[in-house]
Amino acid sequence: MRGPNTQFVIDWTNRMAWKFGGTVYEVDGGKSWDWGQALCREVYGKGWSNDPQFLADDELPDVPDWFVEAAQKWEAGEWPAWSEKLEARR
Repeated sequence: MRGPNTQFVIDWTNRMAWKFGGTVYEVDGGKSWDWGQALCREVYGKGWSNDPQFLADDELPDVPDWFVEAAQKWEAGEWPAWSEKLEARR
């Protein structure tokens, strides 16, 4: 069974992909991410997949509250500086 925060993030990725498309791009023309990866990029930094805090948090039964708060800010229109601001498709 998923924790409530994990379920929120799963639903968030689906809402954001439906509204903006499935790919998030870095403004410097660097990498592109799906929404789940982009959220990890936002909260853990550019090298998120090797970040010790990410690796520790990945073992938790539910994602931390501050992870959900970052998703909520993004959905409310506070786009990260590293991300191209996408136009809503819907």
